[in-house]
Amino acid sequence: VINGFLSVSKNFDRDNKTQRKLIEKFRLVNSFLENIPILAYIKDLHNNFIVGTKYSKEFFQCGIDYYAGNIKIDLSDSASLIEEEDKYVIKNKKVLIKEKILKSIDGNDHWYKIYKSPVYDEQKGISGIMTLVQNIDEDKKLEVQKELFLATMTHDLKNLLHAQISSLQLLSKGKFGTVSEKQKEILDMI
Repeated sequence: VINGFLSVSKNFDRDNKTQRKLIEKFRLVNSFLENIPILAYIKDLHNNFIVGTKYSKEFFQCGIDYYAGNIKIDLSDSASLIEEEDKYVIKNKKVLIKEKILKSIDGNDHWYKIYKSPVYDEQKGISGIMTLVQNIDEDKKLEVQKELFLATMTHDLKNLLHAQISSLQLLSKGKFGTVSEKQKEILDMI
């Protein structure tokens, strides 16, 4: 006597499609990480590198910034500041964006823009920190040049205006000849 029938089957075709889609997504993410021209990485709470863009592991471990002409940052010089920033991100669960100067091993200062963001796990706890690092030396040089240009232009314009104002005052006072009341009124307005 048969009391029941149990059948176990699986849709292998659907599982293969899902697996192919997942592999394709991993391939796209890896391609993105390999080709985006920025230092970006995720580290865990114990300061271990998890994943990052093509040259970010070299930067994370050795301080070499491939995108800024292989500048080698002195990581020991900035270790305490990096730790402070990480603590801020973890404690406040906020993104940190800042510009700062990092020293290279040859003693030169280099400007960097740093973005740090918490990485959350399934329970909404923080499991790591995502960091984006971008050298902004060229931006800072342009900023200094712009400020110098504006200061020079302001100085030069001020000298021209001062000469014109002085000449108008002398004309108004009649130092170059007689000036009628109407002319004096116009010169004073100018």
